[in-house]
Amino acid sequence: MADVLDGLASLVDKSLVRAVDGQDDRWAMLETIREFALEELEQSGEAEEVRRSVTNKVTVPCGRSTHVSRPLQAITPAPGGF
Repeated sequence: MADVLDGLASLVDKSLVRAVDGQDDRWAMLETIREFALEELEQSGEAEEVRRSVTNKVTVPCGRSTHVSRPLQAITPAPGGF
């Protein structure tokens, strides 16, 4: 967990992510960075594998089905980023 927090702190220091309006536990990636990262992921050929992995990590602990009715990129990000 310390590695994750160190990584997040590094991204904040570089102005690549920011806290969502007064919430210490929600973070938003700058839209241009998110778009660049998505393009790089698509070009790597690993996008579908990453989408499945993220879906499983998010939905399984919540006790929900791992079936997603729409692709991850079709999900509208919250104001200020994803």
